[in-house]
Amino acid sequence: MNCCTSYYDRKRKNRLDGKTVAITGATDGIGLATALECAHRGAHLILLSRNQEKMERAKKMIEQEVNDSEIDLVKLDLSDVDSVKNAAKNLIKGGFRINILVLNAGLAHYKPELLYGINSGSDLKIQFSSLILSKIFKVINHFSHFLLLHLLLDHLVGSESEPARVVALSSEAHTLANGSGKFWQKYASEEIATKELGTGSDISGAYAESKLANILHMKSMAEHHPHINFVSVHPGVVNTSFADKWKSGIENKCYLCFVRTLSFSWKPCIKTPYQGCQTSIYCICSKDIVQGQYYSDNKPKRIRIRGSKDLNLIKNQLYELSMDFVQSCMNK
Repeated sequence: MNCCTSYYDRKRKNRLDGKTVAITGATDGIGLATALECAHRGAHLILLSRNQEKMERAKKMIEQEVNDSEIDLVKLDLSDVDSVKNAAKNLIKGGFRINILVLNAGLAHYKPELLYGINSGSDLKIQFSSLILSKIFKVINHFSHFLLLHLLLDHLVGSESEPARVVALSSEAHTLANGSGKFWQKYASEEIATKELGTGSDISGAYAESKLANILHMKSMAEHHPHINFVSVHPGVVNTSFADKWKSGIENKCYLCFVRTLSFSWKPCIKTPYQGCQTSIYCICSKDIVQGQYYSDNKPKRIRIRGSKDLNLIKNQLYELSMDFVQSCMNK
């Protein structure tokens, strides 16, 4: 048993019967563990993923463990805004009454096939430019989820006693962010971007800023839409391929050494996906969650960033940028 895990309601007394839970990135890792646990509690599941084969496999696995589970599959590719719009459209046209939306999917590394039409050439070991790096992380880890939630807001179902909920996965990696906004800006040229962002070979900065964005996204939504419960969570250090892929993208040798040292010290506390989903399940089920909070180990956790920039200022700036992104997508 992991000494660093706070388990939530292991006897499953808090049920989700009659509720629909939609989860992005629910085909493996924490997302799949979250989906399975929700199915055990009686929820109707909607799995959203870009990989149809993996969705079918996840559905079959859940059905084998939970005989009477009800599961629908909807294709969603967060690297393609048209796919995000189509997913929202299909959910609305399908008449799904979503009570809980879990924004679980995220990216910790990059691949040439995620370049949104930018020609990367045939070499899979290509050094990605600063513009591409910035675009990948801000679109997949934040903007696309912001767009999806924006399109579904009026179709989330709750009541005065049990409001609809949105749970966004973040990470303690947000503590490496400083909220400068440099990864969110538009640059006139590759040369200017390189001057501001560096070579683009180190993913840690962009990833950290995207995880801060996940937290601030939920805080902004809590302010703008108080009739829905919005929270963000840190799952802990979980034994999935996600962390290894993140470390594989770090080329700064000093920082990589630091991360590997931390990883070794964390080893006794590394969680399984089931352990890692506990805070998500807490935020999905508990009646005690606080609107806009960031949670870890089933408890509120303080947000910490580098430097002294005001979090409210960062939050408001990011919200305006995100709304501009939504507007540009809707005008296409």
